[in-house]
Amino acid sequence: MPYDCPEYKHFHPLVADPKLGHAHPPYYISAYTSIWGVTYNPKHVQGEILRWRDVLKPQYKDKLVCLDVTASLSAAEAYLAIRKVVGRNFFEELGKQKPFLLGSSSDLINKCVSGEYPIGVLATASVSFKANEKVAGLKIVLPPEGFAVVGYPTAILSHAPHPNAAKLFMDYFHGEFFQNIFLNGDGVSVGRLGMKSKYDFYPKPIYDLKGAIEMDWRKITKRDREEAVEEFRKLVKEAR
Repeated sequence: MPYDCPEYKHFHPLVADPKLGHAHPPYYISAYTSIWGVTYNPKHVQGEILRWRDVLKPQYKDKLVCLDVTASLSAAEAYLAIRKVVGRNFFEELGKQKPFLLGSSSDLINKCVSGEYPIGVLATASVSFKANEKVAGLKIVLPPEGFAVVGYPTAILSHAPHPNAAKLFMDYFHGEFFQNIFLNGDGVSVGRLGMKSKYDFYPKPIYDLKGAIEMDWRKITKRDREEAVEEFRKLVKEAR
């Protein structure tokens, strides 16, 4: 949905903010976002992991689980962002470590919790957060080099059979009540202005998170995503 759609501005304060809306016009506003970094289980890992390249230390071989970029479109977008700050070489070295690959964020976190593979690369912070609510004790790492932010937009189809009902749902979905459920209940970061997190570290609203990798998604093409998937396949998946 275009950012300057008059029907959209009445319920989404992000597009009405001159610093965030018209100054940097997006083509849509994400209902929520996923934050991609590293997760590890300190019960099964010696030492502290703070940066991306820390996971490449020789002592962590056979302890790594990574989300399979070839099986997830959102992981492919996270890969594009993370590669921007760590370089292609990082993933080439990661492939040499032969990480266990999974197509599900939840399955990845389960491996970390069990200790079978206690270090998760390309891990979504929200799933780690929910595991920690069940006393998993995982460490959520948002590396200082930068972490990926992937948005999940919503839209009303042009030929929706009940457009007015759809607008009411969008109003509710992006409204303060439901956005608070996303943030403080589900542990995902949101872009709605004025939202407050009850947590010290994570989750936080997007505008309170420092270190997100800047991406102009308008310039990322389908071909860019396809090439990223094939690159990951060669560097990581086929190197195992």
